[in-house]
Amino acid sequence: MTAEVLLPAPKRLSLPLSAQDIRALELIRGSAQHLSALPGRVSEQASEAELVHAVFEAGLARVREAIELAAYRELANDEEYTNYRTQRRAAASRRRAE
Repeated sequence: MTAEVLLPAPKRLSLPLSAQDIRALELIRGSAQHLSALPGRVSEQASEAELVHAVFEAGLARVREAIELAAYRELANDEEYTNYRTQRRAAASRRRAE
């Protein structure tokens, strides 16, 4: 049995798109700059499903980035972590001075 047989089939969802969504997809499809900003190799000839999937993946990446940024922001405001970093920098500075 191959690994492909064990993987679940992709789920196909019905995704209602507004007129604005459709215009945005048309803009992306017609712009090399927009297409190159998407993950993967999406071309003007990509199917509608491929294009929507690439836009979805780009959106997921943006969500991950926002979560990561919020975590870094929270860490920067954490007094215990700030003290730890200050101590580490001081120790590193002392080691260089020796």
